[in-house]
Amino acid sequence: MSRQPLFPMTRDLECSIKGAASAGERLVDQYASAEPFPHIVMDDFPDPSLLERGAAKLHA
Repeated sequence: MSRQPLFPMTRDLECSIKGAASAGERLVDQYASAEPFPHIVMDDFPDPSLLERGAAKLHA
């Protein structure tokens, strides 16, 4: 079973304002109640292939 991304991103690491706002609304309670300080852990964010493409551009 594949996981849904936190919010969809383009190949250029862009996301929509609505997508980011929706993710924020879903995570606000988790953020506010996290211990020992407010934070969010986002597994697999961003997709590893996006990071690999970015690293390749830096080394080009």
